[in-house]
Amino acid sequence: MAYNNSNEGFAVRFKNIKEIYKFIEHGKNTGKVKEAISEAFLKHVEQIMQEIRARLQGWSCDGKSNENADFSNQLLQTAEEELKYIPSCDEECKNANNKIIEFEKYLKGENNQKFYTDCKQTIVNYIELNRQSASSKACAYNRS
Repeated sequence: MAYNNSNEGFAVRFKNIKEIYKFIEHGKNTGKVKEAISEAFLKHVEQIMQEIRARLQGWSCDGKSNENADFSNQLLQTAEEELKYIPSCDEECKNANNKIIEFEKYLKGENNQKFYTDCKQTIVNYIELNRQSASSKACAYNRS
């Protein structure tokens, strides 16, 4: 059976079963952290949407465009401020923080600085991606 370069590269990269197990375990742990982060950001988006709805209920459109623009800017600022960090404000955020801490302990136990740095950067990038996505959802909701 002929192997293409990707199969050969895979076989060379993972020389033994222990390395394959570590790779699978790493994938599971990364997935758990990403899932917890996504849940936390989803909760933040829901909270921001509730805040926007509450503010809109008390707002009356009287044709004053400056007030409308100020109101819109205030809502956008609220969304941006809420999404700067993952605060320990509720169950989802606490869960995300705990998963990140557990993952960091796991990574430190691997005694591989490059692996640790790469994984940490993956999580940082994933958090930023979720932050941008959540902010976009909140802003899109505000504009509708």
